[in-house]
Amino acid sequence: MIDAIIFDFGGVLIEWDPHPIYAPELTREEAAAFFKRTDFFGSFNDAQDDGRSWAEARIEFAEKFPEDLPLFDRYLDNFYVSVIGPVSGMTEVVEALYAKDMPMYGLTNWSSETIAGAMDRVPMTRNCLREVVVSGYTGIIKPDPAIYEWAIDFFGVDPATTLFVDNNQSFVDGATAVGLQGELFIGAEALSARLRQLGVDH
Repeated sequence: MIDAIIFDFGGVLIEWDPHPIYAPELTREEAAAFFKRTDFFGSFNDAQDDGRSWAEARIEFAEKFPEDLPLFDRYLDNFYVSVIGPVSGMTEVVEALYAKDMPMYGLTNWSSETIAGAMDRVPMTRNCLREVVVSGYTGIIKPDPAIYEWAIDFFGVDPATTLFVDNNQSFVDGATAVGLQGELFIGAEALSARLRQLGVDH
């Protein structure tokens, strides 16, 4: 039985793509090269999700990659260009669940300084989710067991009957390790089918 669902954001509810931030001046390949040489979406971005401020990040980035500082500034100045909108089909899934009074929540690794604007661009995250736990506020990131336990307590859900949906297998594994039911997200259609298998009416 499933009586609550916790959704990841990026790649599950929110379609996110950083490459358009740099268009048309940089091609996707050139933007990807910048991200790779600075490990932008490795440990550097993890620190943002873990609560580091963007002001602190800029100081560190300037020390390590001074020649790329204009690209760093452009990323932050134009961040919301990367929030494309809802993941295809997920607005319909979430709104159908909401109409059936399914309790839904969010658990995301995201910077505390950009999460509000991202949610504004994908209204279902505000309109249909009861509460959201954001790593940038907790100072804990998935797959640390502590953030799942924090969310379980904050949401007041029973992990045994709560489904956690994420597009990252290691994050799904982290959820199941603390007793949640886990589902690897591969698309709205597949999730909808899986929910029906689990007896969730929507």
